[in-house]
Amino acid sequence: MVRRVCTLALILIPACTARPSLRDDPDVLARGRALAMAAVTAHGGLDRWRSLGGVAAHIHANGPYYAAEGDYLFDPARNRAVARFTDKHHHAIEWRYDAKHGTIIEDGRCVGSPKERAKVGGLLSNLLFWLGVPFKLVDQGATQRGVDANRYFVTYANVGDTPKDWYVVTLAPDRRVHDAIYVASGFTTLMEFRSVWEEWTDIGGWLVGTRRRVEPKNGFWRALAPRIAYQLSDVRIGQPLDDAAFAPPAGCS
Repeated sequence: MVRRVCTLALILIPACTARPSLRDDPDVLARGRALAMAAVTAHGGLDRWRSLGGVAAHIHANGPYYAAEGDYLFDPARNRAVARFTDKHHHAIEWRYDAKHGTIIEDGRCVGSPKERAKVGGLLSNLLFWLGVPFKLVDQGATQRGVDANRYFVTYANVGDTPKDWYVVTLAPDRRVHDAIYVASGFTTLMEFRSVWEEWTDIGGWLVGTRRRVEPKNGFWRALAPRIAYQLSDVRIGQPLDDAAFAPPAGCS
């Protein structure tokens, strides 16, 4: 049985966490792993994911932090990304992430404080993670527990910068990921969010939801929150990858 833990929010709005309380027994772990691997298979399999090469896409972002229109190049195998867009002041902006550090380039010149560059690295890392669902949910250090016939719960131990993150993933009848309720501890542990994938496209054997909506799980906050969505278009795999495209330019520190 899954126990749901409810608390009283500070503003006296009742809130019920989606985080299940599950035992660490072998059956629960085996069911969780089986569901997670069924999702991986439905999305094309680990071999297909690991052999995508460079993934190019245009992303229309309706929400904070990201440019409304941007062109991206992702290297899923090595967790690297580049974004290029024009800001509201008509400057040509490039964000880079080399799996360790973020870089901001404006009109060909390195800019930004260390804090701003770290934020950019985090934003690109975040996109890489969501692009990689459900594959990222079976990474080394992830533990999957079965909740019921269509849901599994993922936690991480001593992995990455946000080990307090957790996810409750719901699968559709064909085992693709329908949605995930989660806590992004790098942002806050006080609010749970829900991502919903839509507009599924098979790209060379890789099944990807080209539209992802993000909303608070709680209905009260969802009614107040802006409508956040990320729409991918012109998605291409097998793009060439150059190490220099992700690394900071010479003299940029």
